[in-house]
Amino acid sequence: ATEVGVQVQRAGETIALTVIDDGKGIAAEAGNGRGLKNMQQRIESISGKLEIESDSAGTRLLFQVPV
Repeated sequence: ATEVGVQVQRAGETIALTVIDDGKGIAAEAGNGRGLKNMQQRIESISGKLEIESDSAGTRLLFQVPV
C-alpha cells in the first residue's frame, strides 16, 4: 500500500474506526492465519463488529464498538 487512511467517528452509542488502504488486498490464503480471526474474536468479546472488505484495489476494515 502507498496510502492508508484512518477515520474515527461516534454515532450515538457506537464508536466506529475505519482503516482503508490502497494495497493489493488480502490474499485468500490469509484466511487461514490467526490475525484476522483474533481481531474478530476480540471485537466480538466487547460486543463489537468487524467488517472486512478487500479486493485488488485495497482493503477496508470497519470496527464498531458500543460506548
